[in-house]
Amino acid sequence: KRELLKMQDLTISLLNLAKSEDKKPKAPVDVSKITENILKQNRRRLEGKTLTIEIAKNVSAKTDSEDLRQLFTILIDNAIKYSDQRIDLRLASGSLTIENDGATIPATELPKIFDRFYRADKSRHSDGFGLGLSIAKNIVEKYNWQIYVSSSDQKTKFTIVFDHHQLPPQNHVS
Repeated sequence: KRELLKMQDLTISLLNLAKSEDKKPKAPVDVSKITENILKQNRRRLEGKTLTIEIAKNVSAKTDSEDLRQLFTILIDNAIKYSDQRIDLRLASGSLTIENDGATIPATELPKIFDRFYRADKSRHSDGFGLGLSIAKNIVEKYNWQIYVSSSDQKTKFTIVFDHHQLPPQNHVS
C-alpha cells in the first residue's frame, strides 16, 4: 500500500511537471491572498516552528493562479521540510523570499537542485522524488520570472522575482 501511494505521488508530480510547461494566458492574480491561503493550509505543519511573516497587501502578478499556488506551495513545503526551527517569509511588491534554517545545500549542488529527480540530500526526507524544484523552475521560466537560491551559514533562501523592476538578489541560479 505504501509503495502504491508513492507511485500515486510520483504520477501526480509528473502530471504537475507536464502542466507547468503548458502556456496559459496571463491575468492579474492577487499574490497576497494566495500566499496567505497557502500559509493557512499549512498551519499545522508550521506548528513548533518560529515563523516570521511579512506579506505586503495588494501584491499582484500576471499569471495563472494555479501556477502561482503550486510554485509557492513547493517553496513553502520545502522550507517546512528542511527547516530545523525558523522560517522567514517575505512577500514584497514583485518578489517572494522564503528563508529557513537547517542543513545547507553545498555550493557544488546548487546548480543541480532544479534538475528533474535530483535531491541534494538523499538520506533526508526520502518520501520525495526530486521533482518539486524542477516544477518550480518550469513555472518561473514560463512567465519569464527569475528564481534565486543561496545556502550558507545554516540557512537556505529562495527568492522568486515576478516583477522585472525589482533588483535581483545575489547568487542567481536558474
